[in-house]
Amino acid sequence: MLPSVNPNQLTIRPFSHTQKVLGGLAFALGVVFLLGEYERVGDLRIYLAAAGDFLDGKPIYGGLYGEPALFPYMGSPTLALLLSPLSFLSLPWPALIWKLLNILLLMRIWQLILAYFPADRLEGTLGATFSGASFLAMAFLIYLNFHVVQFSILLLFSILEGLYRIQARQQVLSGALVLSLGIICKVIPLVALPYLAYRGYFKAALLSAGMVLAWMAFPAMVVGWEYTWAQNLAWLQTINPALEDNVFDVSTRSIHGIGALVATLTKADIGNPFTLDIRRHVVDLPASVVVGLITLTKAGLIGMSLYFLQWKSRFSDHRDQMRQLWELSYILAITPLVFPQQRSYGFILLFPAVAYLMYQLFFSGYSWQKGRKALFVLILILLNLELILGHFREYYWHFKTLTYASLMLLGLLAYTPPSQTAKSP
Repeated sequence: MLPSVNPNQLTIRPFSHTQKVLGGLAFALGVVFLLGEYERVGDLRIYLAAAGDFLDGKPIYGGLYGEPALFPYMGSPTLALLLSPLSFLSLPWPALIWKLLNILLLMRIWQLILAYFPADRLEGTLGATFSGASFLAMAFLIYLNFHVVQFSILLLFSILEGLYRIQARQQVLSGALVLSLGIICKVIPLVALPYLAYRGYFKAALLSAGMVLAWMAFPAMVVGWEYTWAQNLAWLQTINPALEDNVFDVSTRSIHGIGALVATLTKADIGNPFTLDIRRHVVDLPASVVVGLITLTKAGLIGMSLYFLQWKSRFSDHRDQMRQLWELSYILAITPLVFPQQRSYGFILLFPAVAYLMYQLFFSGYSWQKGRKALFVLILILLNLELILGHFREYYWHFKTLTYASLMLLGLLAYTPPSQTAKSP
């Protein structure tokens, strides 16, 4: 039996007064990325090359892709098969199709986020300004996903859409299908499964897991079981969190997250051929100690979820939608911090947390102390540093400023629970 839920929760509403903001955003994204950057294929080139090799029966793990060939393929064999039709199109058509899809998915993501907020607060100019400010706060992370043609928007969509269908619409089958598709693409939506189990949606969690296994076997219908099995094993080994590259997370200079931050702070000789010759470690510890610190820090962030989820409310889903957004925002915000091999574009998962805090600032911000407002502004500046002062981006990568911004965001989120939401004066 599904947990009891409030039937008034998470009702998808028309965009109303935010339509102009979102319509303008979609137009701007279309102009910049469908017209201004129409020739830029970005990281999609890696996936298309792997898709072509997959159809040819070649190993897609262990080698490097791109122009120049510098990056490994990290997606699943199933994702390679699903993208294979695009590999037959001449460039840049696959990238244009993917960018257009991402524009539509981004609009749907915002519609799903808005469903958590009281409808009457979103009317008029203030509601439209809130929408505009929320997107502006995420400007760099949104821009980067389109600029490098990545999959993180799809991953965020699959989590929010899957949870909406399961929790609000009781559409377990379609919700599990959306979640499993996201998981088989890039694993990250896997975080939704323990969340569903914690909230008592055991059937949905198990069904989603079963569908992931089915997706893993799906390529066998096209390329045979033996090759599919071998590539799945190679994929699982590639994303194994226990691998040294995935633990220390410094295989490239632009990786962010807890692994990269702790490693660079506690080990002197950590890095890669592109690491700047500027000291960033505060102590120099043995590798085994650093691994322990990384593990403990990640465990601490995961354990902090219980503060948001509240142990006494386990296996139930009866709270108001603002509390649901608050707890989900934390889970999504820690995901790029604890998962390995996360570049800047993966931090678009901060979008719900930024929107939640922006809502608090707009509609109960008069109760915020100046220090809290200043911290939020600092966080937003750090999130967008590469857009504001991109010339120094190598220094931001070197010192992991995006990771610091994310950790500060988590602190502010914990300090701003839904109970502090007050009515507008």
